[in-house]
Amino acid sequence: EYAKQWWVLQLSNFKWTISHTTKYDVIKTIKDWIDNNLTVWELAKEIEKLNPIVFSPARANTIAITEVWKAYEYGNYKPVEQLVNENPWIKMKKYRLTCRDARVRETHREAENEWRVDLDYVYPSTWTTIPPWWVNCRCTMEYDFNLDEAINNLSSKQ
Repeated sequence: EYAKQWWVLQLSNFKWTISHTTKYDVIKTIKDWIDNNLTVWELAKEIEKLNPIVFSPARANTIAITEVWKAYEYGNYKPVEQLVNENPWIKMKKYRLTCRDARVRETHREAENEWRVDLDYVYPSTWTTIPPWWVNCRCTMEYDFNLDEAINNLSSKQ
């Protein structure tokens, strides 16, 4: 699902730019990776094969790890979104967890400090409901809701 929605794939131009053609080649490679159940390291090798001049082994690994992690996070988000859409009485909260070390980016600390925000909260640094994920991001999202509140909301709607 993640790779089918190509706009979700950032292929971050954080330090380097790549052409649109190359970007779409990488997206196709990621889709193939999903279809063929390859490992992240096999994905990195396939990315490197696209253009060894553009994609060194290190850069290919970075892209593979970053995109696989974002796909994982996206896969966690979609069922939560669906649950809330199908059950509007559930008031889901989201929060970001960082590794809390010196490598954590300021925007990610900012997102973590926005503790337990509504699912539709817009992060100021990205202007989207999805918090910032950049190259080598190690953050994860958690989702929860208050069961008693959900039951009360459901009861009041009946």
